[in-house]
Amino acid sequence: MPPIVAGSTFPSLLAFKAALREWAIERNFTPHILDSDSHRVRAGCRSGPNCPFRIRCNWNEKKAIATVTTCADVHTCISTAGSHVHQDIKRAETGRL
Repeated sequence: MPPIVAGSTFPSLLAFKAALREWAIERNFTPHILDSDSHRVRAGCRSGPNCPFRIRCNWNEKKAIATVTTCADVHTCISTAGSHVHQDIKRAETGRL
């Protein structure tokens, strides 16, 4: 799966959430939905409260497309040994997004 970056588009917010789940599995982090309604989805990293990872996708009714407007793809939840301290992700866990 290609990375999700600012400007990425999706046919719906549900499609964005599905792509976020798949991307998180590939990148070994656990996303956490901060806000979600019919016009936007905001997510962060569940692994640490101080992790700056944030992503936001907005729904454009006129264009009928969801666009990623913010993607701060930086994680500080990494141990000093250089390995991720993220939880091991299972597809069933990410299905709750």
